[in-house]
Amino acid sequence: MFAALALLACTFFYMGGMPGGFLLDDGINLEVLARVEGFSIPSFLDFFALQGVAGPTGRPVSLLSFYLQYKSWPDFPGHFKAVNLLIHLLCGVLVMRICYLILRRTSWCESAANMAIWVGSIWLLHPINVSTTLYVVQRMTGLASLFMLAGCVTYFSLRDDLALGHVRKACLKALLLLLPIQLLAVFSKESGAMLPIYLFAIEYTLYADSTGKWRTILRALLWIAVVALLLTLLRPLLNPSFINRDFTAWERLLTEPRVLCDYLQKIVLPRVGQFSLFYDDFSISRSLLSPWTTLPALIAIYGSLIACWLLRRRFPLFALGGLWFLLGHALESTSLNLELVFEHRNYVPMIGILLLLVSGISEINKNFRLIDLRKVVLPTYVTVLTLMLANETSLWKDAGKLQLSWAQRKPDSQRAQHAAAVVLINQGKIAEASAIVHAAALQDKNVAAWAFYVGLPCFDANISAPPLSDLVFRFKSTPYSLWVPNTIEQTTSWIIDKSCARSDPQYLITLIGALLDNPAYQGARADLLFNRARLFAFTKDTDASLKDLDDAYRLSNRVEYILIASSALIDAGDFPAAKHYLEMAHSAIASGDAQNYAFRKNLLSMEKKYNQAVAKQNKATL
Repeated sequence: MFAALALLACTFFYMGGMPGGFLLDDGINLEVLARVEGFSIPSFLDFFALQGVAGPTGRPVSLLSFYLQYKSWPDFPGHFKAVNLLIHLLCGVLVMRICYLILRRTSWCESAANMAIWVGSIWLLHPINVSTTLYVVQRMTGLASLFMLAGCVTYFSLRDDLALGHVRKACLKALLLLLPIQLLAVFSKESGAMLPIYLFAIEYTLYADSTGKWRTILRALLWIAVVALLLTLLRPLLNPSFINRDFTAWERLLTEPRVLCDYLQKIVLPRVGQFSLFYDDFSISRSLLSPWTTLPALIAIYGSLIACWLLRRRFPLFALGGLWFLLGHALESTSLNLELVFEHRNYVPMIGILLLLVSGISEINKNFRLIDLRKVVLPTYVTVLTLMLANETSLWKDAGKLQLSWAQRKPDSQRAQHAAAVVLINQGKIAEASAIVHAAALQDKNVAAWAFYVGLPCFDANISAPPLSDLVFRFKSTPYSLWVPNTIEQTTSWIIDKSCARSDPQYLITLIGALLDNPAYQGARADLLFNRARLFAFTKDTDASLKDLDDAYRLSNRVEYILIASSALIDAGDFPAAKHYLEMAHSAIASGDAQNYAFRKNLLSMEKKYNQAVAKQNKATL
């Protein structure tokens, strides 16, 4: 009964966030849905070719789920969020099931069902999961998690079959259920590859003392997954410099224990107003004592990992809860080239902490005879979390207000300030946007805010950019930030697409040139050259634009660059050169590159434009 109430409460409060629009990366990941005209395999393959660039696998399962909702793009974001909510509810049911399967194998077997419902209810109603559910593009995390949880349930069933001697049945489950579930998880998001790691934690705690030849085979397979994970994490440490980050692999490895401690606080004792999508203000650990909390966090996290492993036979539930959380973060919270902090990374790992929380309260209750603590503490805790959930989801019903609230919560986050400025610009509040961006620019170490500020004269002629000479030096020496090329692209689009009150494309062209001279931005050269080419084309400097497009194509092999070049040449009447670029596009598409193949329709359109222009010229000369 209580489980049903938790599911209903979760549905009710999340419905409050459904009216909110798409956010941030939603557009980048879903914009090609606008091209979809109907359901077909070729249509989906085109969509996948263009959008399947978010990770090594392309994430086709997640993209298929978005593709099936193409009619809802871009006018009905609530339809996408409703599917995300359904996934969240299904995950909640699986969380309860898994916790029951875990607890019934411990000393809590008699109260396993009741405790499992408490864990699942807390997980369902926890405000840290709001961004995973209401941020549309995080469906990728939700789907991968759904399949991983289903895989854990299947593993328990498989283990029961082996215990009963039903070897053939267990093998069939492994091949026909567990393996396909693993593939679905990985092809939803790469974090789905963590399923064997969760199974490893289960095997070496709950089944630590099991015997038999099948135990040896299972453990050998799980150790293969562990070794593969360790090799994956070791690779960045051998070449620790990231060309697209302002930290190294070693610095990330030092920073992440502090991140995990921050996650633990938000899971166990969350505070109102501390959740956000933006964490670029999280300080990087440059050494063991910079900041000083680095070493204590390192000792706490890795000490806990060692303790859980050593105590796994004596205290299997404690060990499993700790290993579930710590190993669950091994892929995304160690040495890989990823952002430092994201709340959605706790979606599955936090189950281990909640399991420890509920079992810990139950353990204390054994020796507390005055009242049943579980009937006081757990309902109170769930009520507080529900109120916090209601507060968070109410913000998500208005994307503009949500981003403004993040800017207030995160005054030192450049991305939060930029997002708020875009909201204010869209609302016509240019002066307020200018004040936010200017304040951010004064403390911005990576010049992203200045790149943003350069575009503001498009909206208000009274806004003046700083002297060019002051910024050129900063742009040539600024440390790398992914946000800088992204901001350059946005500002370029403003200058080109808007009827600017006053804009100087040459100003931004010069700043892009300074970034191209900056060694820290060599990994972003193709994008920078492309945006400078757009500005050159806007200023009618066709030769300079074509040169930058050529250089960008050589660096990236992206056929869209040469299609843009051919279009410019057709407009300029240089048909031999345009034909040369069209032949280059043919070769690029024929090479088999999936992303380039998706541009074949664009090539056909460009060839049609070319033939019409040539025919028009021939007719004029007759």
